[in-house]
Amino acid sequence: MTINHSKNDLNNYYKFIFFLCIPFIVYGLYKNSLMVYLESKQVLLLVKPIISLILSLGLGFLMDYKFTKTIKVNRFTISALFLWMILPVGTPFWLYVAGFGILWLSLLKLNDFVHPIMLSKLFCVLILFLLSKYSYQNYYEASGLYVYSFTDLFFKNQVGGIATSNLILVIISFIILLFHPLYKKNISVPAIASYIVVLLLFALFISEARVFELILSASILFEMVMIAPLNEYSSYTLKGQWLFGVFVGLFGALVSVLALPYEGIAIVVVIASIIKKLFDKKFLLN
Repeated sequence: MTINHSKNDLNNYYKFIFFLCIPFIVYGLYKNSLMVYLESKQVLLLVKPIISLILSLGLGFLMDYKFTKTIKVNRFTISALFLWMILPVGTPFWLYVAGFGILWLSLLKLNDFVHPIMLSKLFCVLILFLLSKYSYQNYYEASGLYVYSFTDLFFKNQVGGIATSNLILVIISFIILLFHPLYKKNISVPAIASYIVVLLLFALFISEARVFELILSASILFEMVMIAPLNEYSSYTLKGQWLFGVFVGLFGALVSVLALPYEGIAIVVVIASIIKKLFDKKFLLN
């Protein structure tokens, strides 16, 4: 069984996703702009997340206008917004621009061959790592003056992407998305389930606290819930979607627990998006 949607359906879906992201944006600016300013009294730290958000939305709307001739939320705007949301708050302005450049090239030249948002994120993260600036902590998190408790993982703050570190918002958004006809829950549900199962198995061998920290990571769950199932970059047969989801959850958990906790899902989603036709091919022949 294949699942297809019209271009108009997808355009309306992008608008729905955009409005769903607004609470995340507000929380991200509160946590990584206002609260950081109150702690540091540095104006640059206050305005940097705001300027980078304006930059991402401006470039997104500009590219969507170029191709649709109307100012509206579409594929470029959502892609730019998602990239801004999942990057570390310490990302320099020039790297945002470079990341958006990779994003545009991916959207224009690679079409649906690879997941452009995750590919662009990995590019930016690699540059941060090479510059020895790789960290998802904001100013007061890096200062060591405030250490989050275990309960913060549930109800308040976490270290993570600039606008993806609130677990409650991720859970609420996931529940809302489950009722949208264009949302590929057949990817996100098996992805989350397999991710949790693999991590629980790891709890037999490593620190249980670390395992539960990964299970409750809002930024990791955000990528599985909001970004991995995006329509153009994932499997489109029903059974192919389940296979895609299990692949993301299984190998995403392995990479997250063994190597890169914040990049595991992105790495695996990029791989899954490249081989997604293999997931679908068998079921198209049956």
